[in-house]
Amino acid sequence: MVAIPAEIVALPASDPRYATFLHLFRMEIIEMFSDVNNILHLEQFRQYFNFDDEDLADIFFIMDEIRNAGPSEKERKVTALDFFLDVVFENPEAVEELDNTIRLLNPRLWNEAHLASVESSSPVFKLFMDKFFPDGKEELLMLDRCAAALEPEFFVESLQKFNNPYPELLPKTLKPPVDATGKVDHRHWAACILRTIPHLVRNTDDWFYDFVEACSKDPYNRAVLWYLLPNYEEVLENRLIEKRRRQGVRSVRDDDVIGDVEVVTTMRKPSDYLKFRASDYDDVQEPETLVLRPYQEELVESALRGKNVIACAPTGSGKTEVCIYVAMSHLDAKADKNEPARVAMLVPRIPLVDQQKLRFHKYVRGKYYVEGFHGSEGSKSTSRRDTVLASDIVVMTPQIMLNMLKSVRQDERVYVCDFSLLIFDEVHHCAKEHPYNILMQIVHDYQGPKPQTMGLTASLGVGMATTDESGMASIYELMANIGATSLASVKRHLDILEQYVPKPVDMTKKVDRPPLSESPFLRTVMNIMEKIQRDVEPKLKSLTQDNSTGCKLSKEEIRFEDPLSTEKYIQKVNTLATTLAKVYNETFKFEPSIALEYLGVLSQAISINDLMPAKYALEYLQKNLGELSRKFEMECSQRFYQHFAENAAIMSSLAEQERYKPIVEALENELKEQFKKDANSRAIVFVTRRSTAVELMNYLNTEKVLGRHDLVGFVTSTSKKSAEYGQTKEEQQKALDDFNRGKRKVIIATSVVEEGLDVSTCNLIIKYNSSREVICCDVINRFPGRARARDSRSVLIVLSENVAQTEYQAIMAEKIMNKCLKRIQEQGEKALEKRVKEVMERQAKERRIVVEHRMKAREALMDKL
Repeated sequence: MVAIPAEIVALPASDPRYATFLHLFRMEIIEMFSDVNNILHLEQFRQYFNFDDEDLADIFFIMDEIRNAGPSEKERKVTALDFFLDVVFENPEAVEELDNTIRLLNPRLWNEAHLASVESSSPVFKLFMDKFFPDGKEELLMLDRCAAALEPEFFVESLQKFNNPYPELLPKTLKPPVDATGKVDHRHWAACILRTIPHLVRNTDDWFYDFVEACSKDPYNRAVLWYLLPNYEEVLENRLIEKRRRQGVRSVRDDDVIGDVEVVTTMRKPSDYLKFRASDYDDVQEPETLVLRPYQEELVESALRGKNVIACAPTGSGKTEVCIYVAMSHLDAKADKNEPARVAMLVPRIPLVDQQKLRFHKYVRGKYYVEGFHGSEGSKSTSRRDTVLASDIVVMTPQIMLNMLKSVRQDERVYVCDFSLLIFDEVHHCAKEHPYNILMQIVHDYQGPKPQTMGLTASLGVGMATTDESGMASIYELMANIGATSLASVKRHLDILEQYVPKPVDMTKKVDRPPLSESPFLRTVMNIMEKIQRDVEPKLKSLTQDNSTGCKLSKEEIRFEDPLSTEKYIQKVNTLATTLAKVYNETFKFEPSIALEYLGVLSQAISINDLMPAKYALEYLQKNLGELSRKFEMECSQRFYQHFAENAAIMSSLAEQERYKPIVEALENELKEQFKKDANSRAIVFVTRRSTAVELMNYLNTEKVLGRHDLVGFVTSTSKKSAEYGQTKEEQQKALDDFNRGKRKVIIATSVVEEGLDVSTCNLIIKYNSSREVICCDVINRFPGRARARDSRSVLIVLSENVAQTEYQAIMAEKIMNKCLKRIQEQGEKALEKRVKEVMERQAKERRIVVEHRMKAREALMDKL
């Protein structure tokens, strides 16, 4: 085949984007130079291989590697030519030389790389160049990133389900390439898919949105959209709306877009949606009668008068029964007036959805219909909106409600007026950017009828307040956030409350962290972190100066914490990652974002190393850093991984030497002492991180601390996909059932157990270097009518002064909260209502200012466009 004249190809070498597009032919170029007849052509690139570092391969070494590779050593050739192309693609002059060489040795490949068979006026070609080279950028970024992230097997599987498939991209036409071992080469396959797209024959831009939708169907390919189209969900939704409008389509159900119907301003009655209930009322069992204790009756008084209220009472006092009583009374009162009503209970964690739903059902079955939703549930045939509207009581996570309030689809949309009572479990979360607070801002700004609100908490969000005044201000802020002008707490029946919620015996044991001089393993991990931090320092510093991203950070924002302060360090990593996600220029954020993932794993390893023998931290590093190096197959990722790989052997030796940890001995002694005293004991060990929970369980079982290898389990957060060290709802429930039945004597848990999970019998709670503003020392008896065990103990085994200080601050914060509660009670309800309304007015003014600023910024942008 003869090469097409350069003047008439769609993508000439003079186009800066050509060099990037050529990357997609990497394997074909390697195959071309692997031919012994073409080796001599490599010599003309020698000028680009004059390195100051003598250890780096020159062009003659590469040529020798290709010549000397045997028939079964194809991988050896590939490695040498991979390095060759890494060097060539970094130099524009070398790329020009490569282009000329390809034209000479393989005209067919040259024609394909220059899109010789594609019309430059083709709509597909134009849109492809526009989307994969946004804003006319010439950096070798977007297309490379998408090629690296695309998982072709999942992408093709999604594409095949389309009504109008793309045969050009499917395996029957585009055969998946294989590597030297005969396995499918997924990176090469991804490149083939992307470079085939410009050849599609389409007259519309549908192909791009089909590509986006196919990528959105699985978590692997959603990484592509992180680079290509971060707001893909909104774009796809809007495109569906526009498509329906163009076609004039109306659904047989009322699932048209919001703009096509009148906005709902009054509550839609549950009785109008009875057909969407999963089953009729459960009349197999009669509902249990709910009788409140005297102190619980105090907590419901304001709510029963229709006031917006926060009920504050200790953990284990039966706040769930309090809110159930309020909900039932609310529904009964509305029914008596022949008014529609619907109660929504919001819970901050997925495991609480089913638990609270079942608790409601226990008391209202046969009378009121209860449903529950959370983000990790499977799909249902009935729309979520219809099921919500069919319910008298619905339990859900706040993000689900937010999504439904904001949805542009009518079959998913609910309105504030669809609810007459909102109950917030663990309401102290209602602050800053938490979904509770965002949800309440929507309620506050809503112009129609607003629901009554009720919050439940054991802590009024005083946080780390150090004075009564700062504690009072925090309480007023929290109450304003939820719109509560009344605060319910126990005053008249404290003696009865103490009968049901006795205080546990608390102890603190401090253990010194071994000095760095005695922990070479830890020093090595810290050295690796320091190298990665230095690697990305220039990129991060560029964001502290004026740049094209419009995102300028302060020097403090990019300054890493001390790696030994693991909680602060990982918090900084997470905060910085969130900030970088908002930067749209890939040049600035891509490498630092990957670095942060590596640093996060290394910080987790330090946390594990603090709390158990070093070999567990090493195993964690080997597994997770290896996964990162495979996930990000680009130069910077391999460079970060190499820092670990170079030290892997010595770290393995050091880990074998560091088997003893004083804090581990303290934990073992506590557990052995408890189970020696009572072999049927149950213990919960709280840790901060999911990874620590799993590794600590493995250690205690492997070392047979309790005499057997299967007596320790773990409980962490739940998710449908069971993310790293997470559990599905079923796995979590099984772990708790095993614990309750005695099959497991000890559970290692993260804070997931703190907020309301039922854990029936427990004698010992150990906070293993883990302290929170509110750690439940009474996670034991959540079941109504039962008081916690009188002989139970709570022990804080603390390694660092930071944790000890946090525990002390938490104790002080509790004292300040109790003083503030007493002060509020003494001032009276009218004074409280006045102060809260002042804060609400200030918050409303602040929200209006933010909206005005956004409008002005949008108008300025439109003028600029």
